Amino acid sequence: MFLTIVRRCSSSMPISSPQFKRIATLAGPLFAIFGIFYFAVTTKAEIKDQNEELKKEVKERNEELKKEVKERNEELKKEVKDQNEELKKEVKERNEELKKEVKERNEEWKKEVKEQNEE
Repeated sequence: MFLTIVRRCSSSMPISSPQFKRIATLAGPLFAIFGIFYFAVTTKAEIKDQNEELKKEVKERNEELKKEVKERNEELKKEVKDQNEELKKEVKERNEELKKEVKERNEEWKKEVKEQNEE
């Protein structure tokens, strides 16, 4: 592009002319500014694209984690329910044992009281 401008200018005016030197002096910084602007715009677009991709990835990972947490919660609920049932059975068995022990002690005390009363 720069060469195209130089060729067009050189065809209409000689390289040694002050106008050509002025144009050539201004063209370099203008192309530098254009390059910086182009770089900034393309970089911003690339960053925006990368940001969108990262947002999608984060959203997908978030959904995966939600599913994993939900599954784990269900597993834990089942485990707690099973443990609860086991504990209820154990408590029931222990209650039955204690009832038997109390009944036996009561019988023994009744016998002792009866024997003491007979004496």
